[in-house]
Amino acid sequence: MSKASFANVPLYELVLGIQFPEEVFQPIDVLNLYSSNMEGFPNMQEQPPLPAIIEDLEKPSSFSVPTNFVSRKFFVSNEGNHLLQLQPNRLLMNWRKEAIGQDSSESAYPHFESIYVNFISILNYVDSSIASLEKVNQYEITFIDHFYFDELGLDPSQMLNIFNLITFPDEIKGIDFTLQFPRRDINSIIYIKMQSAKKNSDGRDLLRSEITCRGFNGSGIENIKSWFELSHQICVELFLSILTKEVKQKLGYKHE
Repeated sequence: MSKASFANVPLYELVLGIQFPEEVFQPIDVLNLYSSNMEGFPNMQEQPPLPAIIEDLEKPSSFSVPTNFVSRKFFVSNEGNHLLQLQPNRLLMNWRKEAIGQDSSESAYPHFESIYVNFISILNYVDSSIASLEKVNQYEITFIDHFYFDELGLDPSQMLNIFNLITFPDEIKGIDFTLQFPRRDINSIIYIKMQSAKKNSDGRDLLRSEITCRGFNGSGIENIKSWFELSHQICVELFLSILTKEVKQKLGYKHE
């Protein structure tokens, strides 16, 4: 797998997820999955469900919202940085730099491999005890990065100096846009989202970037593993290709 090493890691959140076309996680399955992973995710929260999303390379994406009264369960690690999300038709695993409700900005990113191994372990449990992974109809991986202008020695009006993505002749006040394009080799859609923002806790100006790969390239655990490993490589290479040389240097980038 490709590995980008930064002395100052800009990654704020990583999300890995799968989706089923029907409701496969029943209450007893959620309880059993929680019980088998209680040591890593001892705390539970309730959240509204996410819509089901199907990407099509030739048609607009389709969205559907569960009609029954269902919730999305958050199983959270004690430090708050690791999160397992479950709703009847979706499973997602997150690593986040800052836990909700506390400032843990010094938390070190454990690198993709360790999170991915835990994710695959949970998928193997799902496959053997709850629902066949042959039924999965969508995969997704998302990288969310935060770039603080004061750390980069930039003024917020210079936000276009961070990425080799778009150029304008004059300084700009803000950014909020989404690009999407197909990756036919893995039957997926890549999304690049950029948004200027402020950190809630201290009001610092930042640029939020999000790269998502979502699609489907065959069911079953081996196809799932192949898709995630390829999509991870694609997202990392895309990120590095659009990040400017100057910002790479300021973040202490090294190729491994």
